[in-house]
This record gives sequence, structure tokens and C-alpha cells, in this order.
Amino acid sequence: MSQLFADCYRATVAAKLRSYPHYPQDKNTFFHTIPDAFAIIGENETGNSRSLEKTGRFGVLIVYRKKDVIETKEMPLTHQRWLITGLGNPGRAYQETWHNAGYQVLDQIASTYSLSFNRERFNSQIIEISLDGSRCLLLKPLTYMNRSGEAVAAAVRYFNIPLSQCLVVYDDIDLPFGTLRIRSNGGPGTHNGMRSVIDELQDRSFPRIRIGIGPKNEQMDLADYVLSKVPRDRRENWQQVINQAADAAIITIKKGLETAMQTYNKRTDEESEDSELLQS
Repeated sequence: MSQLFADCYRATVAAKLRSYPHYPQDKNTFFHTIPDAFAIIGENETGNSRSLEKTGRFGVLIVYRKKDVIETKEMPLTHQRWLITGLGNPGRAYQETWHNAGYQVLDQIASTYSLSFNRERFNSQIIEISLDGSRCLLLKPLTYMNRSGEAVAAAVRYFNIPLSQCLVVYDDIDLPFGTLRIRSNGGPGTHNGMRSVIDELQDRSFPRIRIGIGPKNEQMDLADYVLSKVPRDRRENWQQVINQAADAAIITIKKGLETAMQTYNKRTDEESEDSELLQS
């Protein structure tokens, strides 16, 4: 390993280690790499072993020496990265449409934390935030709806995110207007974006938040309806629904899927069992 490469890698490692909430902050920590991309050893000025971090799918284990005392802290799975994907279509023409509900929810989460989508990666607009110590990637695919899965799968594989921590938010024509339904798995129903995500991940065992936009106008084709703008007389109520869905996503990360489901899964008399069958 060249000295220049080692120095650059060492700086990257330092930033990576210090990003973890349990990592001991120390101005005099120097870093040394070993030939394992998932194991990092830090050294102090005297060359004594300072810390060992092992990252993996199921948690993070940190062992470090402080004043000749060995301390160990295990970070649970909740401290691993989450992915929240909001499905939608890029471009101003789609901003206020029913089909961009997922985008709108992520915009609301970003607004809550005074952030904005100003980075692109995985053919998506992204933001990285921390929710109660859980690192979270907000992702808005720029692939257009029918290829959303390409962006989701790229992020999942790059960060090795467990599918149980891959939350997808999207509109659902098969649920009445304003109904939220949170599930831990299921099929795509009539949603092409979700079909793409399931196809690319080759798995349907990931949580999702469905936002009811039905029933459609009987005089309109399905595609025309979902790509139409939310009517002016429903926008105030629609924004309340978006706010609720954003809160549901945050609760899912902070308190768990079961808590979110118990809080937001409320049936209405108008909701048919057919919508559940479509998602199973």
C-alpha cells in the first residue's frame, strides 16, 4: 500500500469511525488499516491498540482502550443504516400529482429536520440523517416510477442494508383517500413502482407505508388519474395525510414497525378486503 493511498484511506477511516454515536471522541487518535474492509484498528501515538470496530449486517461491535481499561460497546441493529424510499417521478410536471406521494412524504421529513435534497447518488436524490442514533438514508429515485427498483437495489446492496430496514413509501389507489396502511411485507398490488422494487430486490419481505388515494374518478383511466394533480379543494387535507405518513415513517425508525402499525393502521368502513388481497 502506497503512503499516499494509506494517508487518504486513514482519513476516510477516521471520519467513518467518528460518525458512529458510541465511538470515543479523542483528538489524538491515529488510524492504521488492515487488509479487511470491515475491520479497522486505530492506534495512539505509542502504537498501542486503540480500537477495533467490526461492522456487519447485524450490528456494530466496538472495543477500545481508554486509560488502560478495555471497554466494549455493542451497537444494536437499530444503529445500523435504514433506507427510506419515497416513490415518485422526477420533474416539475409530476410534483403535485397523486403518484408522487412518496416523494412528498420524504420532502416533509426533510423539511421537519430543516434539510433539502441537494445530493445525487444511486440515480436518486438523497439525504443522510440520524434519527435517535439510527443512520438513515432518504432516497428519491430519479429513474421514473417503473424503474424505481434499480435505485433502491443499488443503495441496499452498496450499504448491505437488511430488507427489514428498507422502508418504501408510496401511493395506493386500492385504499380510500387518506388511509395509511403499514405492513412488513406483501405484493405490489397495482403499483408498478413497487413491482419494480420487488423484482430488483427479488424479495417482498420489506416494510412499506401505503397512502390511500382512491377511489379513482370513474371517467378517468388509471394512469391518467394517478398522474393528475391533487385537486385544489383536497390539497389541505392531502397535506395532513402527507404529514401523518412522514410521522409514521419517523416512528417506524425510532420506535419500531409494530408501534407504527398499531398507531396508524386504522380501518375505515369504506375500505374493502379486495385491497388487502391485492397486496398479499
